[in-house]
Amino acid sequence: MCARCSPSPLLASRRKNSTNCAPSSTRSASRARSSSAKIISCRCTCKWRVHSASSSKSSWPTWTARKNGPFRANCRGLRGGGLLTSLIICRSRQKSRIAHDPLSAAPTWKALDTVQIPIPGKFRLLSPTCDPDLLLLTHQSDHDDHNLLLYSVGAGIPVVLPHVHTKLVRAIAVPPTGSTSLAATASMDATACLVQLRSQTIVARFALGAPGWSATFHSSDPNYLFFGTANSTMRMFDVRWPAAPLRDLADPLGPRGGQFLHSVVHVGSSLLAASMRSVVEWRHLDGPAAAPVCAKVVVPPDVPATAQCFAVERCYGRAGSFALAFRGVNVPAKYVVANVPAVGGEARNTAATTDPAASSVVFPSPVMASNSPATLMTRLGMWAHGDQGAYLAAPNEAHKIIDLFEVDGATSKWDSCLDPKCAAPLLDTKPILLPDRVVLAGVNEQGQLHLFESGAE
Repeated sequence: MCARCSPSPLLASRRKNSTNCAPSSTRSASRARSSSAKIISCRCTCKWRVHSASSSKSSWPTWTARKNGPFRANCRGLRGGGLLTSLIICRSRQKSRIAHDPLSAAPTWKALDTVQIPIPGKFRLLSPTCDPDLLLLTHQSDHDDHNLLLYSVGAGIPVVLPHVHTKLVRAIAVPPTGSTSLAATASMDATACLVQLRSQTIVARFALGAPGWSATFHSSDPNYLFFGTANSTMRMFDVRWPAAPLRDLADPLGPRGGQFLHSVVHVGSSLLAASMRSVVEWRHLDGPAAAPVCAKVVVPPDVPATAQCFAVERCYGRAGSFALAFRGVNVPAKYVVANVPAVGGEARNTAATTDPAASSVVFPSPVMASNSPATLMTRLGMWAHGDQGAYLAAPNEAHKIIDLFEVDGATSKWDSCLDPKCAAPLLDTKPILLPDRVVLAGVNEQGQLHLFESGAE
């Protein structure tokens, strides 16, 4: 490659400086795997190619960042709302083509990069977007401003989206389909927002009636949004008519002090929400005339009855699956994978077949335990990609690492750990699904962004 060019850190250019974090058996399997990819050309326009003898015609677009070329020069003078738009235009003119090998059944994990976001303040939540190079984070400035921040991993350029909320942002969500550049937020100022990321504008603002704690899109229709609040109520909105909610869904156990709906996911045809005392499921929400059915989710017996559910996350790349995280007093964190089987598909919960008000959630895997307590309400990430199977990544507060669990099938177990070598524990981890690998991103409160990747070398 020429001296002026360097590819995005989400790609293979930084692998030579990576540290392998997988077990020795996995590394041996990776070394035994043959790799015929090699760089055969590079131009000063940053259009570089990787040729593979096995799949020379397959290619996929990705972004390229240049340290000293016109990419940085074009973006340096931009201001205000046009920065992200111009950033996308600059990168779209400098696409790379890469031919990738099939995913391995035993992924190898490497430390890809550690980035300090160059904006002071506190960070807590992150989310991938429709652009694999852009991450969305919540940002609290030193002056107590509560904003969203778009960070380009390849270019290292942060873009602040100001004046979204006046109080702490408790949740960010993107559509599961990943085909739009929308994002939803829920805040303690009792409002929620729908943000267009490309234009950096607020498309709609929703009144929640109470501090907002959670947000999610409908699993198949991004026109519908769900927000959990501090008064144990779930509000459903149609983004085309944001003035009033379509439905108000109340926790069947009734409101209690401090029992806020801190997590919500829409999986299949079910909406699942969690408070510290219970996990509930609503069904039959799509039809305007249908009466919603609410049921309490019965967790596996390996989870103590006194345990508190502190997080629920959907599975990226696999419809119908999600994960729950539980904690207790002097008890390490526990994680369990659950499914909502499709109607007419695999067998549903036995109780749900006889009692329409029973939960349809099934738990195909055993409970997994960490060796760390969960006091910070950290967020986890779950994904399924290719033939690598499904994995769950959860921050380990005590040891300031990331625990990886293999969660495919009935043999869920601890797989390995990733050590970001940071002084503060990570608060959120999320996967970025690329065609030939998975990039795992984690952030701590100080704005240190840690990136790991899996796949063939």
